[in-house]
Amino acid sequence: MQRPHFLSLFLVLLYGITLCGCGLPPDLPPLAEFKITVTKNGAPAEGCFITVHSDALPNNYGCYGALDSHGTLSLKTHDLVGKRQYAGAPVGTVKIGIRRDGNYGMEDPREATKGMDRDQSFAYATERSRRMTENETYVPRSLGDPLVSPIEFEVIVKQSNALTIELDDPKWDVPIDPRRLQRY
Repeated sequence: MQRPHFLSLFLVLLYGITLCGCGLPPDLPPLAEFKITVTKNGAPAEGCFITVHSDALPNNYGCYGALDSHGTLSLKTHDLVGKRQYAGAPVGTVKIGIRRDGNYGMEDPREATKGMDRDQSFAYATERSRRMTENETYVPRSLGDPLVSPIEFEVIVKQSNALTIELDDPKWDVPIDPRRLQRY
């Protein structure tokens, strides 16, 4: 009589393992490791946000992330519905957008202003705005939207892909048609 009990336990465990999802979802294209480094005047560009566009990526996935204090990012592909992350970027040609992350290195203003009166809150906001301007990394406007950005990269499967972008390069300062810009 113990045999059916063990068999049913085994089937329940097997079913649980298949539900937890081992590997990539079937609608996600192959991914490969992709590391991006962004510099400004040869120094790490902090406080930037990277967005990657790939025609192979379904609409419910996004490939993005923020640069760390060393100006680098190992890209992850995010499941926007299931809230899961997968290491890497989609294999194939990708377009890369870079924009300024306005809150980089800043405390949450809602938490910082709790208990302050109006004048204190205004003084805090003025000081925070001054610090943001001082620390701002200039990013050419032509790089902000990955759909119109001139930066393209071929991500190759089973290879460590790396790209370094120098923001001072004059080729990034190109005029763009404002009608083609994505709205964030």
